[in-house]
This record gives sequence, structure tokens and C-alpha cells, in this order.
Amino acid sequence: MFNFKKRKTLYIRLYTNTVLIRDVESKKELKREATKPFSNNRLLFADFINGEECLITTIKELFDGKPTSTFNILIQPMEKIEGGLSSVENRALMDVGEYIGGRNIVIYDKTDILSDNMVLEMVKK
Repeated sequence: MFNFKKRKTLYIRLYTNTVLIRDVESKKELKREATKPFSNNRLLFADFINGEECLITTIKELFDGKPTSTFNILIQPMEKIEGGLSSVENRALMDVGEYIGGRNIVIYDKTDILSDNMVLEMVKK
């Protein structure tokens, strides 16, 4: 009948010009520095195009270049969030999450590192 493939869950932590992406189900993760900077001295995610390119490249490498359709995604900025994220920063992260294949996207604006189970619970809500 139908072949429903379970959607993978990605836990993305953003640092200054660096991303760490973890496939929660397989426990495989990659940390990569951007070849083109996406951060500036005020904003962690200042250049949308460069940030998007870094995320896509890292996801492709994480999955050995094999296409994966959609993801549940939790994006967590790890730096430059004093006072919380602005609505513009939040929107940019949601938009990039959608562009890279996210269908259920959560932005978590605290810097404590989450367990895989916590990530799964948060994207279920």
C-alpha cells in the first residue's frame, strides 16, 4: 500500500560561522566551519545565503550525499543571544529551516545542550 518513510530529526546548533548538525535517530553528527562567513560582530546568522549554503553542504555530507526529503528540525543558536532572539532573527532561522527541508521546525533560544530525547519531545509539540 503506502510506503510512509519516518521523517528524520535534525538537531542543529549554530556557533559563529560554524554549524553542528546531529541526526538524532542515527546519532551521527558533523561540525563544520563555514567556507563563507554567515556571522558578523552583532549577529550569529547575519548572512542568510552563506548560512543556508553551509547548512545544506553539512546535511549532504552527514547523509553521504543521499537525498533526504524532509526533516523535523530543532535549531539552537549557541552564541550572541543575550536578551533573546529578535523576531527578525527568529524568522530568518525559521525560513532557513524550511528551505533546507524542515517541515516541523523549533527554534530553541537557550544555550543548554539538549539530549536526543529532549529534542524529539520538543519537535513533537
